[in-house]
Parts: sequence; structure tokens; C-alpha cells
Amino acid sequence: MANLPGSTIIVLNYNGRAYLQACLAALLDQTYLPQEILLVDNASTDDSPALVRESFPTVKIIENERNLGYAGGNNAALRQVDSETAVLVNPDIVVARDWLENLLTPFASDKTIGIVGSKLLYPGSQRQLQHAGGLITHPQAMPAHRGMYEEDKGQFDELADVDFVTGAAIAVRRKVLETAGLLDEGYFMYFEDADWCARARRSGFRVVYAPWATAVHDESAIAVRGSPSYLRRFHSGRWRYLLKHFAPAEIIHETLPAEAAWLEGIEGDERRALGWAYRDSLGDFPAIMASRREQDVEAIAQADQALIIAGMLDLRRTALLWPEKPSQWQELMEASQLEPRPFSSSVPALGPLIARLRDLWASAAAKPYTGALNAQQNAFNLAVAQELRAIESRLRAFADVWMRQEEERRELTREIATIQQELDKANRSLSRIESRIRNLKEQNGEDD
Repeated sequence: MANLPGSTIIVLNYNGRAYLQACLAALLDQTYLPQEILLVDNASTDDSPALVRESFPTVKIIENERNLGYAGGNNAALRQVDSETAVLVNPDIVVARDWLENLLTPFASDKTIGIVGSKLLYPGSQRQLQHAGGLITHPQAMPAHRGMYEEDKGQFDELADVDFVTGAAIAVRRKVLETAGLLDEGYFMYFEDADWCARARRSGFRVVYAPWATAVHDESAIAVRGSPSYLRRFHSGRWRYLLKHFAPAEIIHETLPAEAAWLEGIEGDERRALGWAYRDSLGDFPAIMASRREQDVEAIAQADQALIIAGMLDLRRTALLWPEKPSQWQELMEASQLEPRPFSSSVPALGPLIARLRDLWASAAAKPYTGALNAQQNAFNLAVAQELRAIESRLRAFADVWMRQEEERRELTREIATIQQELDKANRSLSRIESRIRNLKEQNGEDD
């Protein structure tokens, strides 16, 4: 243990009071203790900080005035870290007693290792794997957790380089913070860990999974997996990640067609969430492009940016304008028409005769009255079905106009931003010229 780096553990909390007792108790009972444990509270409403102050007085608390998300919340603590490593933990994690020791061991053996992740298990039997390192699939940047839902039989018990390790229980060397930077606060939740890992690798560090650092994770105890807000944030993060890290040719020729084909089979909440995620990503597009330049990722030419934006607008239009299904309208039209129901009888042998006599009686006695009512009802039902279809057509036309206007507004906003940048550049040039003129006049002894 003598060679293990010092660490600061950061527990990011948002309304996780029910989980904090077990989480912090396990962190304070490690075979190798951290230098400090920080609880960052993202404006919880469940009195989480009060519980920690009372039950864990040695834990330092940072209280944010609002929910800053995963990246913003953790960054508030990462800016204060002066230990050799920072360890990020979700409150719904309960770590094994030797977890921290095993998590930090890879740092001691290899200076190029920048980020280390844990083996996570589902609660219950504690034999079902949840995460053993992760891969980012192409061309849609879908995350794949190694071993997920498999029984843990030791098949992932070797140190391994991976695309990413989940931020639920992760250690990062401070030199990574100094070179790759803090977490990207453009992500609110999801994919900021994968983004961090990608940036660390670009800075020359390895990202590894440490199989002996085990913990139980009550996954999505805080965020409801599958909810509309979860789906929107997940897909917004996914698109921010691929726009930041994928090659432009792959995005244009592979990602956009694959996404369009996949979208055709998506319905309900996820389809609507995808529409909002495309909108979020389009709104952040200029900032994402600037981030690529800052991080020395292959630049995307203006012409390619235009193609990507056009493709994303098509995706958004497809997601928000639900697919038209003519067969449904045909079924509705058919269902709107009432047809007389023939009588039937379960009486043996005489049943068909009884049913026939009832039909004749109904035809003679009731049809003059019910026939007119049926015709009136059928006409009303048909008018309602036709009006519903007309309303849908008007809604589609309105949505199409609205999206075109929004595209024009977004383009105008981009043009204004470009003009402002040019004005700022011109003002800076003018300031430099004025400064040079003043310097020349001073050298020549001239007054202004």
C-alpha cells in the first residue's frame, strides 16, 4: 500500500438520502483510506446534507445552489482536489472493503494509466454483472457495457483497456485533469464519463477496467431509467459525444443513415425524446464544433457541417412528425360504419329456425325505425373520422411550417453570431492598431 497514490473521494448527491448511509459507511471502512471524502449536494430537497452532518461529521459537504448535473456537480469538487487522484462515486453505490485499494493499484504500476473503473454488480445475489468496462459502438455511439446481465464467473477478471468506464465509481489521475481538463458541463447526465475517457486517451493516457475493485450499484435509483427525461438526456449526451469525437465522414455517410433507419422502428416516449435530443444537439452545435477545435479533434469543414445539420433536421422532423399510417385511417373508416347484427340461438336443432324468425320479425317491426338511426349514426361517425384526418393533416402542415421557421431562425442566429465574431475580431485589430500608433507617437515624442 505504500506506493498507492493519495485520493480524494467525491460523492455526488441529488436526493439520495436513502442510499447515503450505506454508501458513506462503506467508504469510511476501507482497507486503504482516502485523504478526504467530499459530499457534493446538487440542491437536494430530502435533507441529505443534514443526515451527513449528523451521521458522518468527518465528511466535508459542498452545497450547490441548484442541480448542476453530474459534470457540473463533480467539477465543483474537482476544482478543490489537490491529491494525486480523484475518485468519483454515486450515492447508490456500496463498495467492497478493499475497493479503493484495488481501484488505485493500477496507478502505482503504470504512469500512463489515467482513468480506472470498477467492476459493478447488480444488488440482490451480487453475482450478476452490470459493468466490466464499456465500449462505444459505431456508427451511432451506443454504449455497450461488457458482461451486462451475465453471471460473474470470473470471465472479466483481468485488467483491460476499454473505451470507457462508468462514472458511477471511477478514479482519475490529477494529471488527466491538468491535460484533458475537467468534465464537460455541456452534458447534464450520461456520456460525460465516456467523453472524459476519450479526451484522456487523446492526451496520451490509458483508460482501464480494474476487476478486483468491486461494488454493488443500485442502478438508476436516482434517475428513472426509461422515463422521458432520462431518454432525452441519454440521447442528447449520445449525440454530443459523437459530434465531438466521430470523424465527419462517418457522421455523414454512416451515422445519419443508420440513425434514420433505426428511428423508423422507434415509437412513443423514446421517439419524442429523440426529437428533443436532436433539437438540443442542434442548439449546441456551434459550441460542440468549438470544442472539437480546442481538443485538436479533426475539424469539420463548413460544407460538412451544413450536411450534418441538414441530416439532423431531417431526423428531428421524422421524430416529431409521427409516421403517417394510411391503413389506420382505413380501419377507422370501416369501424365507423354500423352494420345490423344477425340474431343467433344456442337452442339445439331449432336454433337456426328461431334465429331466422327473429331476423324476419326485426326486419318487419324494427328496421323502419332503426335503419334511419343507423344511417344517421353512420353519417356522423364518417364525418368525425374525416374531420380527425383533416385535423391531423393541418397539424402536420403547422408542424412543418413551425420547424422551417425554427430552422430559419437558427440559421439567422448563426449568421448573427458569425457577424459578431467578425466584429470582435475587427475591434481587436483596431485596438492593436491604435496601440501601435500610440507607441509610435510616444517614441517620436508626439502628443495624441
